[in-house]
Amino acid sequence: MSYESFRLKVADKLTNVVSDNYLLNVILTAIDESAEGYEFTTKTTALITYEGVPDSVKMYIASKAIENLAKGTLRNYYLNLVHFFRAVRVPLDQITANDVRLYLHNYKITRSVQESTIEGLRRCLHGFFDHLSKYGFFLTSWAMVL
Repeated sequence: MSYESFRLKVADKLTNVVSDNYLLNVILTAIDESAEGYEFTTKTTALITYEGVPDSVKMYIASKAIENLAKGTLRNYYLNLVHFFRAVRVPLDQITANDVRLYLHNYKITRSVQESTIEGLRRCLHGFFDHLSKYGFFLTSWAMVL
């Protein structure tokens, strides 16, 4: 919404309350002066969703397969990582250690799981982000704090 549109809406509402044109102009002038230097934008309630699972997940699983991990373990790693990225809804290059911590906390609370389950998830996520760090995706390995 432009400032002009905003001003017209305010003026329209004020005319229903203020009958004196002089007073109305004083109020609108005060609003104009107060709004100077501010930027007006239209409010949006659209959700930004990120449904993508990065290709690096598949590459990580492939590298673990080369290490002869069991198929069930590989499947669990993949499902855990897919669930993480769908739950967090943040592109890979914008994920922080706090995103991971919050995910683990919410996972524990919403699913009422044992500490061993959370520890397994943490190890999976740590391994994935540490792997990316070793191959230069992240400049620093914040995975080390997990």
